[in-house]
Amino acid sequence: MQGSKILGIARASTTPIAPPFVHLPLRHLFHPKSGFVEKQAVPLPSDAFNAPLRRDILHSCVRSFLFSNRDGTIAHVKNRHEVAGSHRKQRPQKGTGHSRMGTKQSPLLVGGGQAHGPRNTRNWKRKVNKKVWALGMKVALSDKIRSGELVAIPASHLDIPRTNKLSRQLSNLGLLDRTLFISSDITLHLASRNIPTVDTLTPEEVDVYDVLRAKKVVVDVQALNSLYHKIQIKAGEIEGSVEEPEEFGFETPALTEQEEQALLEKADFRLKFSAEVLDAMATRKPVVALESTIITHGLPRGDNLSLGRKLEKIIRDNGAIPAHIAVIDGHPLVGLSDKQLEILALDESLNPLKISRRDLAVASALNRSGGTTVAGTICLASAAGIKHFCTGGLGGVHRGAERTWDVSADLTELGRSPVNVICAGAKSILDTSLTLEYLETQGVTVATVGETNDFPAFYSPKSGYYSPYNLTPVEAARVSLASDGLSSGALFCCPIPAEYAEEGARIQSSVDQAIKESQEAGIAGKETTPWLLARVAELTKGSSIKSNLALIENNAKISADIAVAYNQLQKGQEPEQKVYPMGHMKKPDATKPEVGKPPVRQPPQQVQEEKQTDIPADVMIIGASALDITSQYKDVVGENPQSTYPGVIKIGLGGVGRNIAEATNRVLRKSPISSMLVTPVGSDEFAETLKSATSKLKMRTDGFINTYHPTPVVNLLLNSDGELREGVSSFEAVEKLTFDEVKKVLTKHKPQLIALDGNLNSSLLADVMAYAEVNNIDTLFEPTSVAKATRILSGSGIPRLTYATPNIFELKALVESKQFGELRETDSYWETLNGLRLFQNFRDQLERNLPKNVLELGLPQMSVMLLPICKNLLVKCGSDGVLAVTRVKRDEFGDWKDIKSDKEASRVVHLPNDGDGVVVQHFKASVAERIVNTTGAGDSFVGALIAAVASRKGLTDSVKLANEAAMLTLGSQDAVSARLNYLSDDLEL
Repeated sequence: MQGSKILGIARASTTPIAPPFVHLPLRHLFHPKSGFVEKQAVPLPSDAFNAPLRRDILHSCVRSFLFSNRDGTIAHVKNRHEVAGSHRKQRPQKGTGHSRMGTKQSPLLVGGGQAHGPRNTRNWKRKVNKKVWALGMKVALSDKIRSGELVAIPASHLDIPRTNKLSRQLSNLGLLDRTLFISSDITLHLASRNIPTVDTLTPEEVDVYDVLRAKKVVVDVQALNSLYHKIQIKAGEIEGSVEEPEEFGFETPALTEQEEQALLEKADFRLKFSAEVLDAMATRKPVVALESTIITHGLPRGDNLSLGRKLEKIIRDNGAIPAHIAVIDGHPLVGLSDKQLEILALDESLNPLKISRRDLAVASALNRSGGTTVAGTICLASAAGIKHFCTGGLGGVHRGAERTWDVSADLTELGRSPVNVICAGAKSILDTSLTLEYLETQGVTVATVGETNDFPAFYSPKSGYYSPYNLTPVEAARVSLASDGLSSGALFCCPIPAEYAEEGARIQSSVDQAIKESQEAGIAGKETTPWLLARVAELTKGSSIKSNLALIENNAKISADIAVAYNQLQKGQEPEQKVYPMGHMKKPDATKPEVGKPPVRQPPQQVQEEKQTDIPADVMIIGASALDITSQYKDVVGENPQSTYPGVIKIGLGGVGRNIAEATNRVLRKSPISSMLVTPVGSDEFAETLKSATSKLKMRTDGFINTYHPTPVVNLLLNSDGELREGVSSFEAVEKLTFDEVKKVLTKHKPQLIALDGNLNSSLLADVMAYAEVNNIDTLFEPTSVAKATRILSGSGIPRLTYATPNIFELKALVESKQFGELRETDSYWETLNGLRLFQNFRDQLERNLPKNVLELGLPQMSVMLLPICKNLLVKCGSDGVLAVTRVKRDEFGDWKDIKSDKEASRVVHLPNDGDGVVVQHFKASVAERIVNTTGAGDSFVGALIAAVASRKGLTDSVKLANEAAMLTLGSQDAVSARLNYLSDDLEL
C-alpha cells in the first residue's frame, strides 16, 4: 500500500516535530517518566487522513450527534385522556344544588390530567448520511494530525497502571486535559474511567464530535485499523461489516539500517538517543545521565576521555546504563558512542561551546557542537525522561552575588525540572550559605547521602553547613519515587572519599587564592569556572585534579545505586539496602561491620518452643500480634495535650489476629478442634515476652514467623469510660510479611478454615485467598479498620470469601471503594448478583421484617451488594447488634426449608425458584452488666464466631455465641475476657 511513512521521536506533551503524527510504544506512554520515545515507522494510505478542512461537513456531523443524544424534556405528564378510571361525571349536572363537576380526570382536580403539560414525545434525532459521517471523521482526524494533537501507539496489551498512577503519569505527559483514548483494551478502559478529563472509547463508539472536542487524541494501531475500515465501509469504498475489520497495514515495518538512517536525517528531530539508552528506556532499565562540559572544558585532553569512559564503566558495573548528554552538529544527543565521546574530548578543530539552557536553541540552529553544563544537562535529561543525573559539583550563588547577581542557572533549572542531581555539593568557589538558601526558595529537596547531614563542599566532606536530611541510597530512591509528579528536582550530596578529605583542606586555600586572582583579572560569566579549575590545578600541581576525579567517580557509583533502587521500587520490588560509610568507594568487607554501624545481626533464633507440636491445625488465624500498652484516664479530662493526668497504665497482649486467636482458643478449650495463630515477630525482648505470655494462655506458638523487623507494639489511650481516644502503633513486621513465609505453615497443616486480619498487606491477602480457593478452604476476613478494609479487594479478580465481619463504617468503606467499583464492572459480579433474583418482593420483606434503624442506615442493601464476593456477611452494629446476610446456594435450600421470614425474629428468607437465595437476619446485642473496655469486643465476637463455625454450628447459634463473647469482653479490662472459657460448655450443647 503506497503512502507517506511517518516517523516520530517527540515529547508526548508537545507538538510533534515530524508531521503528520507521532507513533510511540504503549510502554513509553504509561511506564517511564519520559515523553520521548523510540523511533517507529507507520505507513499510511495516501488517502487515509489527509482530507482538507470542511467546516460544513463537521457542522453536520456534530449537529447530528448532539441532536441524536438529546432525550427531550425530562418531564412527561398525562393528559385527561390518559388518566385511568371511569370518564363518567362524578355527580349529575342538575338537581344537586352544587356546581357542575366533570370527570375525575379533569385538570381542575387533584390527580387529574394536565392540560398543555410538558411531553417528551418529540423525536430530536437528525440523520446524517453514512458517506457524510465518513468524510467528517476523515476531516476531524486529518485536522488533529495536522495540528499535532494525535498520537498513535501500537496495540500492545501491557500492564497499564491503576487509576491514581495513570492519572499522575498522564499529567506528567500533558495528557490530562480533555484527552481521548481510542482503544479496545479493557485494561485501559478500567484504569481511565474515573479520570474526569479523560475519555476512552472503542473504534465502534467514537464519533466525530468526540474527536473534535478532545485536545489530544491517542489511538492504538489496532483501533486505527478498525476505524479506517469503518470509514471505508460507511463511505461505500469497500464491502463488508464494520464489526469484522481486516488488517490494513498499520504495522511497524522492518526497515533496513540505511532506510532508518535516511528517515532519521529527513525528520530533523530535536533529540537523538543512542541505541543503548533507547533499549534501556524501552525495557525499563535504570539510566543515569552524565554531563559533558567536564569533558569539553573541565579537564586536560586525554584525562577527559579517560574519565568519560571510566564513569560509564562504573555506572554499568553497578547495574545502570550511562547516558552522556551533549550537542553535536546541532543535535542534542542522549547517550554517546565511544567515537562521539572521542570527538568531544580530543578534536582540536571542534571549538566546543559551553551549552546551558539558554544556548540550546542557538547551538541547534547554527549546527554547533559542545558540552552541556549542569543546567543544560538537567533540561535535556528532563525532556528525555531521565530521573537521575551524576555530576561533580553543582553551580550556585557566587561570592559577592549581592552586588553582581551572579547566580548559576543550575539552581533555577533544578527548581523547575523533575531531575535528581547527585554530586559532591556546591563547588568550593561559591557561597555555600546563600546557595542553600536559594535552593530552599526554589523548592529543591537537599539531602546528604552519608552517615551525617554535613553539606559537603566539593573538595571537603564538610562545609560548615548542614543538609536538612541524610539518607542511604535506597532511602534516596524512595524520595525520588515519592517526588514523581512534582515539577522540581532534588539534590543528593555525596561527600568526597575519606582518603581525599585531608588534601581537600589544602586545596581550599588554593581555591581562595584563585578566586582573588580571577576578581583582579576581571574574569566573569561562564568563563569563570573553567578558569578557576585550571588555576587551582596549577596551584596544587595537579592534586586537585586527582581529588576531582575521585569525587565524581564516587558520585557515579552512588548515582547508579540510587537509580537501580529507584527502578526496583518502580517495579514493586524491594531493593537491597546498601549503606556505605561516608566517602566509601568500594563495598564494605562482608566480614567486618561498617564504620559507625553495628555488626550485621545474624538470623534471629526461633521464637517457637523447642519441640513444636505436629498436631494439624484445623483453624488458622493469620494476622497481627502485639504488646498493648494501655493508658486510661481516671476522670474526665480536658483537651490540653501538654499535661499529664492520673490514670491506670497496663501492659497486655494485643493485635487483632492475636485477640481473635485467643478468643477462638478459649471457646475451643474443650473441643478436639485445634487452632493456631500465624503471626510475625522480631528478635527483641518484646518477642520473648509475647511468646511467653502466649504459651501461658495454652495457645500454640509454632505458627510464629521470625522476621528482622521489630515485634509489633501498640500504645492506646482510653478515656475514663474505657473508649478509645487515640493511639500509636508499630506494625512493620505485619505489613511486610510475605506469602512464602506463610505458605510453609499452610502447606504443613492444611487447615479447614483460614481467618485473615486486615493488617496484612494486600499482596499477602490475595495470595492466601488464591491458595484457599485452589485448596477448597473456607476463609474469613476481619477488616480491622476503615483504612485497611479495602485491602482484600486489591488483588486481581473477585475474592471469594466465606465470611466477612465488618462494622458499619468498614462496610460502607468497602462498598464505596474504587476497587469495589472496578469489581462491579465485571460480568461475573453481575451474573452472581442477578442470579439472586432480588426483586420487589424481597425489598418488601426487608421493609416489613427488619428494624427501622437498620433499614435507615442502608445496611441490608450494602451487604447484599457484597454477596458476590462473600457468602456470609456479619455486620457488627455496635449496641444495635449484628446483621447477618447469607447467600444460599440452590443445593443448600434443604437446610433452610423449615425457616421462614419472621418479623419477630427480624428475619427475611428469600429462596427463589430460579436462582440462589438470600437470608437476612438481625440479632440484638447482648446487654453487658457494665462496660469497661470496648477495644477487644469485636475481636472476641470474631474469635467465638470462628470457633462456632469450625464446630459446625448453625448461623443463629454461631452469632448468639459470638454476641455473648463480645458482651463478656466489654466487662473486662483485658483485650479478650478470660470468661470466654465458659463458652466452651455452650459450644458442646
